[in-house]
Amino acid sequence: MSRKNKEQLNKIAYGFGIALVVILLAFLAYPKVFAKQILKKEVSEVQTLVQTFGQRLQNVALTNVEEDELSLNIEKNYGDLVTSPILLVKWLANPENAPGKYVPNVIPESIEIISTEKLNETTYEVKGEIIEIYPADDVNEKEIADKKPITILLEKVDKNWLIADFILEKNENEVE
Repeated sequence: MSRKNKEQLNKIAYGFGIALVVILLAFLAYPKVFAKQILKKEVSEVQTLVQTFGQRLQNVALTNVEEDELSLNIEKNYGDLVTSPILLVKWLANPENAPGKYVPNVIPESIEIISTEKLNETTYEVKGEIIEIYPADDVNEKEIADKKPITILLEKVDKNWLIADFILEKNENEVE
């Protein structure tokens, strides 16, 4: 074999080796990239559900209402967001720990998400605060009345994220 042929074979082998390394690196990196995309999508879906839940809080008055009306409002506003009707019954039985409007002159406006943590393949934990405001004539004059710390557990059920539990935490300034 001539020197020229050996050089050509070496170049081909070198090129083939580089191609193999590039393919191997791409193969190893692809699952990580794909997993990050899935995680971003899941976090977005979970946070969107929490935001939707937060927007519905003002529709459920928890005080000064008949039990039938409370039951109807809880089912209407939260029924499609939870994993089980048992959670709705829990809230109905214990409205002081349920999500909704606690004080007549204060409106739960939204949920501010502080953290979103994946606990396992089918469960997320979201920590946040219910932002309560005083009603105002001018939208720009919103005054925050309170921030209630919460924890929400979400589970994946049939490809959908749903609320599995809602925990109203004690506020730092609340006395036990």
